[in-house]
Amino acid sequence: LPIEGRDLKGVHFAMEFLTRNTQGLLEAKDVTAFETAAKDKDVVVIGGGDTGNDCVETALAQGAASVVQLEILPQDEVTTDPTHRAPPEAQRLWSVTTKQFHGKGQLTEITVAQVQWVQSGNGQQMWEIPDTDFAVKADLALVAVGFEPAIDRDLAGQFHLATEPDGRVKLDSCATIAAGVFAAGDLVSGPALLVDAIHSGRKTAQEIHEYLIRQV
Repeated sequence: LPIEGRDLKGVHFAMEFLTRNTQGLLEAKDVTAFETAAKDKDVVVIGGGDTGNDCVETALAQGAASVVQLEILPQDEVTTDPTHRAPPEAQRLWSVTTKQFHGKGQLTEITVAQVQWVQSGNGQQMWEIPDTDFAVKADLALVAVGFEPAIDRDLAGQFHLATEPDGRVKLDSCATIAAGVFAAGDLVSGPALLVDAIHSGRKTAQEIHEYLIRQV
C-alpha cells in the first residue's frame, strides 16, 4: 500500500500483527507487545477478506476501543468464507479506497474515498468518486489487502505460457503448457486459502518429480 504516511508508527502488515500476537500468547512472554497492541486503540483494518477478519477479531479480543474494517470491493462481490464474517462489534465500510495515512510520527487518522466499479472490455474497473473523501480515526492500521496474482506478460511470453484474461496461468493439471515449467498456489487458482496453496504446492512437487524421472 504505497501511499503517503505508510511509514508512520502504528501502520503494520496484518501478518506481522497476527503472527506476533500468536507468538506472544504461545510463548507467554512479551513479543514487542503485539499481543496487546490494539488495547484501548482505534483500529482500522484495511482489507475485507479472511485475514482482515482475523485482524478484526484479534483487535476486539485485545480490547480495542473501536474497529473499522475497510473493503475496496462492493458488498455483493466479497467472497470470504461464510462461516468467518467480521463480528458485529466492528464497523465495516464497503467500496472505499485508502488514500493517505496522517500523523506526526504516530498515525492519527486515515483519509479514504468512495469508489465505484464498472464493467469494461478489460473486466471490472475501479473509479474513485470525486469529492467523497472522508477521515477515519486510527491509532493502529493493519494492512490486510489481498493480491490478484498475475504473471508478468513479458515473462509469460518468454516461456510461451498461455494465460487467462486476469493474468493467471493456464494449466494442464498442475504443470503449465510449457515443458519443464510449473506453477502452483494463487498464480493458478487466484486468491485462495493457505491450505489450498499448500495442497497445490504438494501436487505440483509430485508432478515436478515425475517430470524429472522421465528425463533420466
